[in-house]
Amino acid sequence: MQTNSSEKTVKEGFFSRIWSAIRASFEKRRDGIEAPLYDIAIIFISFLFSRCHIIFGAHPLGLGLVAVLPSRAWLAAIGAAIGSLTLGRAGIVYSVIAVIVVFLRVIISGAENKTGTAEESTLFSEGILLRMASAVIGGFIAAAYEILLNGFSLTSVAFGASMIILPPLVTFALSGIFELGISPSIVFQGTGELFSVKRATNAEKYAVIFFQGSALFALFLLSLSLKEYELLGISAGYIFSSLTTIFVARRFGALRGAAVGFATSVGLSGTFSAAFTLVGISVGAFHSLGLLLSVVIGGVLLSLWAGYTEGVVGFLSLFPEYAISAAISIPLFKKIKLERTEEELETAESLAEDMVGTMALSYKSRYTGSLDTLGSSFSSIENVARAARDRDRRLAREECQRIVTECINEYFDTSPHIPNVEDARAAFMRCVDSLTTIIYSNKAVSPGEFNTPAHLSRISLAISEAINSAVSTLLEEKFEAASSDTAPEDFGLLSSLLGAARSVDNRERTKNDNLTNLAREALSELGISGFCVTVFGERRPHLILALEDEAGTLITAPNVIPKIEAALGFKLDKPEYYRRGKMALMEVNAAPKYKIATATLALSGTDEPSGDTAESFDTAEMRHFSLIADGMGSGEIAMSASHYVSELLLFALEFGDGIIPSLSLVNNLLKRRQGECSSSLDLFSLDLINGEAAFYKCGAAPSYIKRQSSLYRIRSRTQPLGLSLTLDAEKVRAQISDGDYIIMFSDGISEDGEEPWLVELISKASDVPPEALAEAILKGAKKNTDAKDDLTVLVGRIEAL
Repeated sequence: MQTNSSEKTVKEGFFSRIWSAIRASFEKRRDGIEAPLYDIAIIFISFLFSRCHIIFGAHPLGLGLVAVLPSRAWLAAIGAAIGSLTLGRAGIVYSVIAVIVVFLRVIISGAENKTGTAEESTLFSEGILLRMASAVIGGFIAAAYEILLNGFSLTSVAFGASMIILPPLVTFALSGIFELGISPSIVFQGTGELFSVKRATNAEKYAVIFFQGSALFALFLLSLSLKEYELLGISAGYIFSSLTTIFVARRFGALRGAAVGFATSVGLSGTFSAAFTLVGISVGAFHSLGLLLSVVIGGVLLSLWAGYTEGVVGFLSLFPEYAISAAISIPLFKKIKLERTEEELETAESLAEDMVGTMALSYKSRYTGSLDTLGSSFSSIENVARAARDRDRRLAREECQRIVTECINEYFDTSPHIPNVEDARAAFMRCVDSLTTIIYSNKAVSPGEFNTPAHLSRISLAISEAINSAVSTLLEEKFEAASSDTAPEDFGLLSSLLGAARSVDNRERTKNDNLTNLAREALSELGISGFCVTVFGERRPHLILALEDEAGTLITAPNVIPKIEAALGFKLDKPEYYRRGKMALMEVNAAPKYKIATATLALSGTDEPSGDTAESFDTAEMRHFSLIADGMGSGEIAMSASHYVSELLLFALEFGDGIIPSLSLVNNLLKRRQGECSSSLDLFSLDLINGEAAFYKCGAAPSYIKRQSSLYRIRSRTQPLGLSLTLDAEKVRAQISDGDYIIMFSDGISEDGEEPWLVELISKASDVPPEALAEAILKGAKKNTDAKDDLTVLVGRIEAL
């Protein structure tokens, strides 16, 4: 049973890959007209190839085309099958073989890449030897069928040998077209010097030579397959030869135009091949005179050669087709970009390098570095710490009231022989509130502030002096404690932060050779040449591109930015463009990949202020932070601690590359505050540019990441901030995806995160706004928890941009 189940899975995977590939290919063709045009061209060419007879009754070209294509092989099979069926009963076999070869390629490529995606290229990405093997198998089937049908004879054996040998040879010969990865759009509209070998490696030189030879062979086969098609005496083969010769000569020069003219016409007529060679030379050599004049010169030379070799018959055999082609080519090829020479490329590259160099200096000078951000953060932290220190130096109202009460009671407790002592005590106790207000406003207490009878004036003087003395003593103690020297470890933390900031600045201002090479390759694949591109930085790359683009249409082409993004693996922000004469320059930063929407809900567990503080914020460096600080204790003391931690981190985290040192600094500042001052911390960090995420926990409750139906709990066993002499924190890295939920809460909602009601509620939530999920969790906590603790929940939802 296990074996059958396994076989069923394999079959389902095989057919699902086929369906996924077909579906993906249709999805690619929804946008734009370029892909559908290529599809039609493939079907048409395979139709022609399948009908082209070579030798001994063999038709191997359609089979070779089906076997060689790295994509669209199924379209080639459709065209070949239709073309084969027009050959009569013998063509039925060819059509079946074309379908068999496609399925062979699917099986082979699927076996090579079992973990592949649904991309079309996955199904037809096997090596050239395996493609040739598929062609051999297809040809062998045709040969075997012929021999079984007609028996062994010289004709059947010759046919069989042709079908076995020719398809793999055609497959190999045509494979050079795809060796460089040059798309048809680059051939027709690219600005690069496609066939230059001046600065190429040996492998690249081989690829260029192979591409040109393979392209010439393909054009020869295509013109040969058009040989028998005529309409009112007008030859489709000569029209094709004329058009391709004019295009190549215009686009790539006289020598390649001559080669194409000869290759496309030699299969039609050996006599007239020289005429088309002359057309290629003349159109390419006289392109500077304009397309019209160069085409006319080519037509004159073609007519003279045809008339010289075949007289009027020769002239009438070629001139009508050439005239038709000229009429089509002049408006069609007029705006075709000419391939630039090496000298022109070097001049354009030199100008582009100068522009990029100038803009690079400007970028480095205006770059707002991490040291600047850190300096601003230190200044803000200093203000927060100074304000907290000033608050710590002052007396709280409760402390003022305690001093007044203690001084009054102490006097009467140590003076028991005062007449009517309890009445006198009561008289002075009635003055506690007014005296508390005087002390809280930083004023000294005078005997006249006591609203007591005159015979108690001596007691008023003694108690006022005692109160003023106690206040002075306590203020002095607070001042000494709040003014203690910075702990030695703080200097180490500051040094660590400064070193990290300096390292970040150096990386972001330095040329990134790897990304620069990737960007250069991407632009070259688009057919762009004579450019200079440089990428600076690692975390948020900054790209500068310059090239010769007088019209400004090349650098702003819609496919440039997506191509660079795919190569670098980063999204790019809105680019800025500059012009200098014929040169154009683009400057662009990496843009965020993600954004996060958050919602926070809180509820105090008592009548006192909540000791929880929750914050979510994005920094200027495109980092997101969400935190929950839970002050230890209750009321104002807990609230003060959590607010202090939140305020400090709001500024300390502006420089996001030193989170652990920043937490250590907060821990040091917190533990030197007066009284019991500590707070747990749950901190979530997300780099919006590259998607790196982590939780930092200091005595905090567990957190959750919800991804569709999966739930991941993040927890640690650490101490809150301000309790330990050294930082006790744990960093937990997290993998995030589009649509993930980040769920954080204080221990009032859950201490261990394992409550069934909480797990069930989060698990069942599906595609809801963060506000709705946060509200549901808070309602569940109010219903399922009995402790009178503060309740705080923070929910964030990550979205890919």
